Amino acid sequence: MIVNLMCLALSTAVGAIPTSPARCAVTDSEPVLTVDALARMTAFWAAFTKEPDSIKTVGRRANQKQILVSVMGQQMPLPSVVNMVAMASKYPPVAKDLKRAGLTASQWEQYRKVLLTATLDEQIVKIAEQAGGLDSTKINDLTTAEGPTPVKNVAFLHAHQKEFDALKATGMWFPQFPAQGLPQTGGDAGDLNP
Repeated sequence: MIVNLMCLALSTAVGAIPTSPARCAVTDSEPVLTVDALARMTAFWAAFTKEPDSIKTVGRRANQKQILVSVMGQQMPLPSVVNMVAMASKYPPVAKDLKRAGLTASQWEQYRKVLLTATLDEQIVKIAEQAGGLDSTKINDLTTAEGPTPVKNVAFLHAHQKEFDALKATGMWFPQFPAQGLPQTGGDAGDLNP
């Protein structure tokens, strides 16, 4: 039921045509976020931001790709994120930073994708709550519940705000829904797209 409410919230928030529960089906093909995963991501991104501009700015901008994230069970493109697999293969310091953090480039990309998905899903929950359509405190109860991975990841962010704030403090960019309901893709004014 919570997934269906979240799907309805997404439809309302972005002005989409309401979807049926079948079209809002979510899968468990993505990893569940953990405190360890956030700590590793934080360690890597903190190290990455200390790399020279030739890597963290020029290299990052030259190695972008589009990814699809599943927001409330619906695919949505994020047009500009770092291709960390390419970065790690082109820049030995990036590969070293990943290794020191205990991550491979592929793991980074998997965790980044589920983290971006969870942050967008969480924003939808907040939009729905503000519209009176969903009580976000019910999401907190799902932290240990059996349910779809995206719901668990939103619950995880609610339960582990301190760890998530540590990652955000590194300057890692997270998409935001503006008042119009469409996600912003971040900018170049100091933002480091993940």
